[in-house]
Amino acid sequence: MKTFLIFLLFLNTFLFSQSSSVCFDCHNDKELTLSRNNNDISLFVDESKYHSSVHADLDCIDCHADFDPENIPHKEGVNIAKVNCSDCHDTEEFAESFHAEKQIQCFDCHSKHQIQTASVIKKNQVDLCITCHKQSSVKTYTQSVHFEKLQEGNESLSCVGCHGGSAHKIAEANVTEEVLHNICGNCHEQTVHNYEKSLHGIALAKGKYLAPNCITCHNQHNILSSKNTKSKTYKMNVPQLCGNCHKDGTDVSEMKNIDQKHILENYSESIHGDGLFKRGLIVTAVCNDCHASHNILPHQDPNSSINRNNIAATCSKCHAQIESVHVKVIEGELWEKEPHKIPACIDCHQPHS
Repeated sequence: MKTFLIFLLFLNTFLFSQSSSVCFDCHNDKELTLSRNNNDISLFVDESKYHSSVHADLDCIDCHADFDPENIPHKEGVNIAKVNCSDCHDTEEFAESFHAEKQIQCFDCHSKHQIQTASVIKKNQVDLCITCHKQSSVKTYTQSVHFEKLQEGNESLSCVGCHGGSAHKIAEANVTEEVLHNICGNCHEQTVHNYEKSLHGIALAKGKYLAPNCITCHNQHNILSSKNTKSKTYKMNVPQLCGNCHKDGTDVSEMKNIDQKHILENYSESIHGDGLFKRGLIVTAVCNDCHASHNILPHQDPNSSINRNNIAATCSKCHAQIESVHVKVIEGELWEKEPHKIPACIDCHQPHS
């Protein structure tokens, strides 16, 4: 009799050690449901997918605790669905994230029973993020130069790469000077350094919210190569991009007194504008050819590309032969006359028209 009781005790312990297989006797049934708030909720768990997950070696009761498995149905008086991942995983980093603030759950990204390896999740990260972030502006990331490089193996250009740097510490999207340092500057260090010293960068650092930042010209997710005709920074599109601020009637012109408020119109009628817009010559000079793209400085600055002492070098990037003629002129009779002022290109040629 004692032997029989010991056998039963051993058998019961054995069954509980194999609790997952016991659970699947019911939960592997696709028709198993629970009625809650007049809705039928599936209780089906695909056994084959569970056994191929990273939790395959765990028993169901390792995660689903604080209930009596013999009391069927289990739903009465307990929250069997609630799982505390922090029992095994360090969740401190996640607790500080924007996702935690919005009460996103672990299973929203990792699923409940088909949990994949980190390498698989990384590979499918963009598709995973888009399941929640359905905005068309986010989906355009798949058309960007960043996504193209991600496909080539640069993992730093994934969603996580820009949004916090860690999959479990996603930061709120908020464009500030600090964010530009931490995000764009991680890859484009020299470009951001140049921008910081520019008119635009200094204005942004002072809290001038109208100052253009990286995404003003390059977008957030749909960042395209400057060689792409749809890009804001494609040569044909640059005058309009700059003209969004540098023209009369804009918020920028109201806040800051821009000397020339019809720059775009004047440029369009100039020899440069004619070559670009009417003839389609993309070798024609546009705004950033003269003013630089990121290190835009006032003309009074000796390092500015449009400073009087540098303007000849700027123009000669295209007009190389003109510079040699110009040198001959300033070394000749004109230079012998007072007050020995070397003429710059803009003394004879209007900058924009």
